Parts: sequence; structure tokens; C-alpha cells
Amino acid sequence: QRQTYQTIGETVSQTLLSLKNVLEALAYALFLFVMLFALLPKGWQFFLFWAKVITWIQLWPPLFSILNFLVTEYMASGMSSKM
Repeated sequence: QRQTYQTIGETVSQTLLSLKNVLEALAYALFLFVMLFALLPKGWQFFLFWAKVITWIQLWPPLFSILNFLVTEYMASGMSSKM
């Protein structure tokens, strides 16, 4: 079971990295369209949404490192209590 979880974790980490890169590339590619829409009335809403998407994508690595730390600490405390 431990080997299965390790394999799933490695697969998910590779998939999330690829997904982050694709989403980031799409968000940066849409910048020109966002600037064109920003010229329309209430176009600043498009720009704010785009900025939120960029911020959300950039916060993935710190979020996952904190999550990894918490899971590692939880597993370490569980292992030490069993010994």
C-alpha cells in the first residue's frame, strides 16, 4: 500500500507541474486579449480577473510545499507513535 501511495504521489506531482505550466502559458498568452478588453467599458474587470488567475497560479508552489510539510510532519508523528 505504501508503494501504491508513493507511485500515485509521484504521478500527481508530475501531472500538477505540467498542468501549472500549461495554465501559466495560457494566461500569459491571453494578456494581449485582456488588454484589448480592458479598453472596453468596464474592461478593468477583465484585467482584474486575469490578475487573479495569474496570482492563483503563482501561489501553487508555496501552497503545495506547505501541504507537503504538513503531511510529512503528520506521517512522521504517526510513525514515531507506533514505535
